[in-house]
Amino acid sequence: MTSETDGPGDGLDETVLEQLVALGVMTKVGHLYLENSRGLIDKGRTAAQRGDFDDVAKIFHTLKSSSAMVGAMALSQLCNQMEAMAHEGNGDECQALLPRLLDSHRKTVDSLETYLMRSQRDQGAVLSTS
Repeated sequence: MTSETDGPGDGLDETVLEQLVALGVMTKVGHLYLENSRGLIDKGRTAAQRGDFDDVAKIFHTLKSSSAMVGAMALSQLCNQMEAMAHEGNGDECQALLPRLLDSHRKTVDSLETYLMRSQRDQGAVLSTS
């Protein structure tokens, strides 16, 4: 069973997060995602608003993959939908999906920032008791 931080569909897949922690890359991957995903969202929003479907498809393909890598499966699925609509040249559906996608990204960023802060705090507590 997959557990998620926050509410169902809005959180991060804890199994993916635990794998990143076990590999010792959670902090690095998490911070890279936070840094890069914001720029991708801004570029994707702009491309969607101007109807540049090639850019929309490329940008949301990239965001789809990186979101899945940090356990943001709901966002990854929305990016997959956006990518497919862009390939079809369906501007109306891209525009209709954009607010949900932006909201999901905001929730993902909030969840990931909280997770990273909690992990850092917990690690500090472990080090101070050692």
